[in-house]
Amino acid sequence: MQDENVTFRQDSIDNVFSQGAKPFFVKSPSNLSKYTVTFLCLLLFIFASLYFIKLPIHIKAIGEVLAGKDYHQIVINEDNQVVTNVAILEGEQVIQGQVLLQLDSRDKVLTRTELLVLNLQIQELQEQLNKVANHYRESAGNISKQRAEHNRVVKQLENELIAENAILARYKENVANGLTAATLEDTQKRFVSQAQGRLIKEKSVFTALDLAQLEINDNYKRQKDTALAEIARLTVKKDQISKGLQVLSPCNCVVDNVFIENGIPVVPGQSILTLSQARDSSTLMLYVPASQYRKIDEGSNIKVNVASYPSNKYGALKATVIKVSASPVPGNMIRKKGQGLHDATYFIVKATIDNVPDNVTLVTGMAVDSDIVIDETSLFDLLFDLDNKN
Repeated sequence: MQDENVTFRQDSIDNVFSQGAKPFFVKSPSNLSKYTVTFLCLLLFIFASLYFIKLPIHIKAIGEVLAGKDYHQIVINEDNQVVTNVAILEGEQVIQGQVLLQLDSRDKVLTRTELLVLNLQIQELQEQLNKVANHYRESAGNISKQRAEHNRVVKQLENELIAENAILARYKENVANGLTAATLEDTQKRFVSQAQGRLIKEKSVFTALDLAQLEINDNYKRQKDTALAEIARLTVKKDQISKGLQVLSPCNCVVDNVFIENGIPVVPGQSILTLSQARDSSTLMLYVPASQYRKIDEGSNIKVNVASYPSNKYGALKATVIKVSASPVPGNMIRKKGQGLHDATYFIVKATIDNVPDNVTLVTGMAVDSDIVIDETSLFDLLFDLDNKN
């Protein structure tokens, strides 16, 4: 079968051995075929470009930086206090629970009056506690007496039931032998049933007594615990007033600043000391809205923008994910740990900051409010969203 695009040339047979002779004449492809090939090449180039062009995958996040140091500010909330003994110096290392300074009341007359009032309050509570204990013992004793009385009643009824059952057994035997009328057996059965009913009724009293005992136990414990807790609180306050108020270190820290001296009065809300506690590394606490969340694996690298960090010079801050919460947490439960959290739910992401420039200082509390770059995807996948379709 001859191809219509190929034509046999007769003159080439005559000159088959002549130079340049061509036994066939091949027609050039049509313009339509050229356009088709060009379009297919262009389409292939576009698809290849869509596949190889990578775009970042980012999610919204807010949070804060926990930098190389945690700072603690010691504030006095007590009124009418004066510094009597500053026990530390700036730059000194202190341990948790160490006494930092001592405060005493400025008004000695007022101090004596407060101690007198506290002693009276403690005495009243102790008397109240004794009354509660006496009432408990009296109530428990009454229940014990009632239980003993009902034990005797129940024992007597049990004996009566045994006797009535013995009579019933004889009646049954006599009826079987024809010695007694059946009506007597029926009458005795009623007596036995009545004895059983009285016994059940009296035994139910034990349940009521048990419930009453539980109730007075609960009331006594509640009143006792309340009184003891108040006595303990007043005792601590009494010791503070009589011995002075001691300010203790909340951590193993370094004393950065001391703002007071011996003999200086302080007012409520006044900052008297600042302490700092070193961290092993700077970290990020990030809160990702559940609606924005995409899977973040532990150990993966992320990029994040931090307030006051010169990202225009050094690029986005890089961090390594340490931990991701297994499920979202309501914003009202973590409101104190981050800024700008609403009533939505958030995944909590903890990450370690990598490679902070030497001349850049990160400070605890720096805000994070940006997109986090967690991965890259091709433009092809982004447009056709193959993962979601599968």
